[in-house]
Amino acid sequence: MPIPPLAEPARRRLRDNYQSVRERMNRAFESSSRTDSPPRLLAVTKRVPDPVVAALLGELDHKQLAENRLQARQARSPELAEVYGGRFELIGHLQTNKARRAVELFHACHSLDSERLVERLDSAASTICPSGWPVLVQVNVAREPQKFGCLPEDLEGLLESVLRARHLSFLGLMTMAPFDEDPEAARPYFRELRERSLELRRIGKLPSDARELSMGMSHDFEVAIEEGATIVRVGTALFSGVDEPSPDPTSFRG
Repeated sequence: MPIPPLAEPARRRLRDNYQSVRERMNRAFESSSRTDSPPRLLAVTKRVPDPVVAALLGELDHKQLAENRLQARQARSPELAEVYGGRFELIGHLQTNKARRAVELFHACHSLDSERLVERLDSAASTICPSGWPVLVQVNVAREPQKFGCLPEDLEGLLESVLRARHLSFLGLMTMAPFDEDPEAARPYFRELRERSLELRRIGKLPSDARELSMGMSHDFEVAIEEGATIVRVGTALFSGVDEPSPDPTSFRG
């Protein structure tokens, strides 16, 4: 069954949201005086209906999407990828017993956080994507017990495991800052990930081309860009007014 078109008021709101996010990203990048490439925008489609996603893909030509859960990706209409060309990346925690399905459904994973998961993903990628399935290692920089990600002191060991994998393409690091109403509160965590990435490359523990820093969501992506984010994961700011509202202010889709 074809995906129904989005009503014009919602389409207009989506266009306005998208333009606003892009403008905010550009301002943050320009004010940072960075000399590298502008960051990539991942649209986090958690709880967003398929017609909204189809409008983002078709009318705004934004093909880079993200889901927090494998089950959410499974529930999506095949049209989003087959007709509209959407590319989904996994940004939420992945259980090891779902590794193979994740490689089948997603184009990349931002939440690799254990040696066991490295082994499972590498095995799955050997037959599905033998040339290399893209991954980022999630680091729990803030050491929040309720969040996933490897602890900073365990990062070097995990990186060694990732780099031994024959069928994974290692892109860089990811983190989530603790939620705070003040975006500036996230700055130390983003800065720490950037500095850790630089130091690991300096001492040869991180490949020179593994430069991706996936950090920053709707409430703090501008700070993340100023601190060197190469990928920002944005949902609420993009889809406000055109999707189902989140009941919990700490449960941002991005």
